[in-house]
Amino acid sequence: KLWYYVQPALQTLKALHGLVVDIETDAPGRERSATLRGGMLLNTLHQHVVAAGGEQHASKLLGFIIQESAAPYLQMLSAWLRDGVVQDPYGEFMIEERPNRPHYDDSYWEKRYVIREKHVASFFADGEVVKKILNTGKYLTVLRECADSKQLQTDRGPSATRSRSGSSSPPPFGGGDALEGLTYTGNSRVYAQLVQEAYASSSQRVLNLLVDGENLVRRLQSVKRFFLLDQGDWLVHFLDLADEELRKPAGQVPKMCVCLCVCVCVC
Repeated sequence: KLWYYVQPALQTLKALHGLVVDIETDAPGRERSATLRGGMLLNTLHQHVVAAGGEQHASKLLGFIIQESAAPYLQMLSAWLRDGVVQDPYGEFMIEERPNRPHYDDSYWEKRYVIREKHVASFFADGEVVKKILNTGKYLTVLRECADSKQLQTDRGPSATRSRSGSSSPPPFGGGDALEGLTYTGNSRVYAQLVQEAYASSSQRVLNLLVDGENLVRRLQSVKRFFLLDQGDWLVHFLDLADEELRKPAGQVPKMCVCLCVCVCVC
């Protein structure tokens, strides 16, 4: 009679037992004493949710478990896509920040933020989505560190839909509410769409910062004029004209004389 009464819960308990066994069993590449956590734990839960799709009670239980377990991870993802910050005190997120790297060397933007492959959630579909997640936060970091606060406020305002150069641009990312309440779903296209919207918005804002805020086009025109084929021979004329002055020690060279030589060669 007892066996009859436990039948409705039997499949649910089997699914829960299988989940616990998988979590406690040593996985390849994991130390024996290490606890399954972060993206690795979510991947294990996701596998069990997919496997239990045909069992109503087990699927409901596992769905509840992964919803609650994924909440901190998705909050970290939301903060990264919205503000470009890593809020990961326990090293469980897919993005790792290395803040002690020296600033502005060749590898600064490549190596300050890196992907923790073992904590990449499998329900993000593919590597292209993961790459966009990484780059979105990097772009927001550029805006936070290189643009002044007034420009950032202008960027986020309704007038930001058109850059100062007159070119139309998409408005700031409007998926903030969706990111704020981001929850687990087995549909990878939901994450792909949100990531694409955040990626397009942040990349456009960085482009506006470079083109409008930093006068990128004019700077490139100057490089073309003075150092490439447009007027690149001015440097040869300058070296010939200022040869006598340039042979002197730097402290003995009159600054006005050098500036005059540059003006003669450029104009």
